[in-house]
Amino acid sequence: MRPSLESIFNVDRRIVFIFVFLALLLPLLFPYAMPCRATRDVRDMYDAIEAATASGKPIFLSFEWEPTGAAEHEPMARSIVRHIFARNGKAVAICKSNGQLGEALHLQVLEDCAQEYDKSYGVDYVYLPFKPGSSILVINLG
Repeated sequence: MRPSLESIFNVDRRIVFIFVFLALLLPLLFPYAMPCRATRDVRDMYDAIEAATASGKPIFLSFEWEPTGAAEHEPMARSIVRHIFARNGKAVAICKSNGQLGEALHLQVLEDCAQEYDKSYGVDYVYLPFKPGSSILVINLG
C-alpha cells in the first residue's frame, strides 16, 4: 500500500515537533565546524589596507548601502574600518548615491569604530555624504 498525499499531510503534530526538536538538538550535541578560508579577493584587500596604512596614505571607502541592506553590509563595513583604525590608518568615506536614509547608519559605523580606537573626526576619518546637485558642487569647488 502506497502512502497517499492525504496521509502525509495528516501526520500527527507531535511527530513533526519531535523531528524538528531532533533537527535542532543534534547539531548542538555533535557540533560540526566548516572550514572558513579567506578568498583571494579578501587577501588582496587585506594586503592593500596593510600597505596603505604602512605608507600613511588615507583609504577611500564607498558606503553605498541603505537600511534595507544594512544586515549584509554593516558588518563588513565595520570590520574594514576597524582594520584601518587598528593600523592607525586614515579613512575617507563617501556615499555618492542618494543614500540619505543610510547616512545615519554610515556615520554610526564610523563613530562606533572611532570610539573603540580613540580616533577623532576630521583627523583620522571623514565622511562625505551625498549632496543633491553634485555638478553644481563640483563647479563651486573651483
